[in-house]
Amino acid sequence: MKKRVLVVDVAPDVAAGLKWAIQPHAAVTLASSFADARTQLAARSWDLVVTNLRLGAYNGLHLVYLAAAAQPKARAIVYATQDDVALAGDVRALGAFFELRERLVHTLSRYVHSVLPPRDRREAARPDRRKTFRGGRRAADVRPAGADTQRG
Repeated sequence: MKKRVLVVDVAPDVAAGLKWAIQPHAAVTLASSFADARTQLAARSWDLVVTNLRLGAYNGLHLVYLAAAAQPKARAIVYATQDDVALAGDVRALGAFFELRERLVHTLSRYVHSVLPPRDRREAARPDRRKTFRGGRRAADVRPAGADTQRG
């Protein structure tokens, strides 16, 4: 039996793209507003709720609260266009998974087919070590006095 997935986004083209990416793997229903998604959550059970963080006057975190209260077994994925460490931490604290929109099309089928852990264990922000000066033994590795600690 295919899993039931609710995709919530106010932009119809984004929602359609996500539906296209996951349609072969799950039964997908689209919701174009927070109110529509709230109605869909109450109407039937869902295995996965995929929502944009920005939903007009509301946000995806509100839907995660509603999904957790109405259907404790449903898992949630909240996505955004920019990586926001604070909001990603809030999403993970609620037991949901945080993804960037550009990666979601490629990872969504894995969310459907995998057994998901109880919480998202990935780090919210991992600094890019390539931009931080770490020193070295060669003369060229010595940071000049007054130089910025980050390389461009």
